[in-house]
Amino acid sequence: MRGEGLDHISDILDKYDGYFLDVWGVLYHEGVGVIPSAREGLRLLQEHQKKVLLVSNASRPGKDLAAFLDGKGISRASYQHIVTSGDCTHAYFRQYTKPVRCFASGYFRNQAIFEGVPVTLVSSPEEAEIFVPCVPEQDAPTLDPFLPLLDRCLAAKLPMICANCDEYVLVKGERVVRTGLFARYYEEKGGKVAAFGKPHACIYEYAHTFVPDIPKSRLCMVGDGLKTDILGANNFGIDSLWISSGVSAGDKDTGITPTYQMPVFG
Repeated sequence: MRGEGLDHISDILDKYDGYFLDVWGVLYHEGVGVIPSAREGLRLLQEHQKKVLLVSNASRPGKDLAAFLDGKGISRASYQHIVTSGDCTHAYFRQYTKPVRCFASGYFRNQAIFEGVPVTLVSSPEEAEIFVPCVPEQDAPTLDPFLPLLDRCLAAKLPMICANCDEYVLVKGERVVRTGLFARYYEEKGGKVAAFGKPHACIYEYAHTFVPDIPKSRLCMVGDGLKTDILGANNFGIDSLWISSGVSAGDKDTGITPTYQMPVFG
């Protein structure tokens, strides 16, 4: 069994003062909506005055994700802050000392990560200095539809900036490819990748700055991704609760062990 089995989040309320919650797979399912039990989980954490931070691999900035969730019925009053991989990527871009030409592929709804930074968007890999894959324009269960573009960027020797490390997400119950899998393929083919978000330390460290008075021993990460949420929590040195019905439900022999597991958050 992967971790101690729980029935409800109330089983561990006395053990932690702060909770880092993943969004997709814990609070919300793409194409389905807010997970009903999640409302009760958020209510319980708020009722017991726990600090709640949403920690997401979304490549959009936290303020944009907050507006999206507010429109879906997850009130900003139910958590203290949102930290996204988009926020971490935007901070990385701010370090550039001169304009950099960027080829961004995919569905361009996350363009806010390029606002106010010295990044100039271009229309082809051959014109670019870096490659930023955004949410794919089509949902596909494998990398096959995206290989020609990835190989073209590899041929142009573009470093990839991966603003979302999720390899798969669930859309209406089906696993579809996301840019974390692009990054894995890119590295396997010898490309350079700078990746932000879970499981990398930067996003956990950033989230912890919003609750600096809570020691790691009193923090718990709640997520459905073994290779992102849970691995990152293990590496950061905090406990974790794996939501076993989510995107990693079919994963086996990962060697990644959470502290707890539960079918759904609530």
